[in-house]
Amino acid sequence: MTSTRRGTASAQLGQKAKDCGICTKIVTARDKALKCEICEQWYHTSCEKIEDDEYEFILKDSKKDCPRLHWYCTKQCNQVASKFLNGMTEIQRQVDNLTEHVALVERKITDVREGKFTQKMIDSVKEITKEEVHVQPSEEKLEELMGILDSRGKEHITELEERMKRKHNLMLFHLPESKNKDREARLREEKEQINELLTEVKVDHKPLELRRIGKFTEAAKPEEQKHRPVRLTFSSETMRDEVLRAYHRARKEEPANDQTDAKLCMTLALRRDLTPQERKEEDRLFEELKAKRQQSEQSGDENAHWIRRNGRVVNIGRYPRQGEGDR
Repeated sequence: MTSTRRGTASAQLGQKAKDCGICTKIVTARDKALKCEICEQWYHTSCEKIEDDEYEFILKDSKKDCPRLHWYCTKQCNQVASKFLNGMTEIQRQVDNLTEHVALVERKITDVREGKFTQKMIDSVKEITKEEVHVQPSEEKLEELMGILDSRGKEHITELEERMKRKHNLMLFHLPESKNKDREARLREEKEQINELLTEVKVDHKPLELRRIGKFTEAAKPEEQKHRPVRLTFSSETMRDEVLRAYHRARKEEPANDQTDAKLCMTLALRRDLTPQERKEEDRLFEELKAKRQQSEQSGDENAHWIRRNGRVVNIGRYPRQGEGDR
């Protein structure tokens, strides 16, 4: 039985099956699965590595009138949600500290107003005066922090919205632009090229829409002509992922002996439609990967094999066990 914070998924799924956001296989009402509260995509618990007892605990909580547990997928939403919640926790801690500090100052002022003016109280009044001076800057700092958190929260929400808008899209690069001046004729030619690519990578999916991104600028020399990327929009995220996987498989295949022309998939580049923040992260990972490979080369580490995996740069090289080199 599948589960969400709103209870079992039988009523939500009904007879219409959904695809798992990781394995892309169908999720039915008989499967153990969870629905992410942000992207609203279903995930098998086995794909998310959720133990049965953890799943049962979430299922039990979801049946309450006011569920206390929230679940976000590890694919794209959990990291963003964690940053936002950690920021809220830090602000609440600072609010509590400020409230406690103000209460202490108010108690001291009340004691002085009761007329118990000993030397110790006179010293306390002086201390209170100093503390009152610092209360306003603390309040100003709190407002500043709240503003920063609000801004970051909006940035996270905007980022999630952008990812949702792009989740059915792929970006195709280096596709030559037709010189035909008729717009409809150009569109037909581009569709034919894209269909040829999809046939080559052995997928039947066709994009619902294709669009050149950016303004066309004609170069002085034909060899200097830059081609605008093409955005391909598919009917589902599953279709998008299947096309992308097929493209990467085709690039790894050895060309046939009788194949003289270069495969189309080798001349064109295909990737997900990334948000500006995702592109920035991609650039950072690329620079980190390049630096790691250079470090291994300079140090003479021939076993190192640095790759990008799940948003990190990792070394999957195989090293001989201690003592094996002496055998």
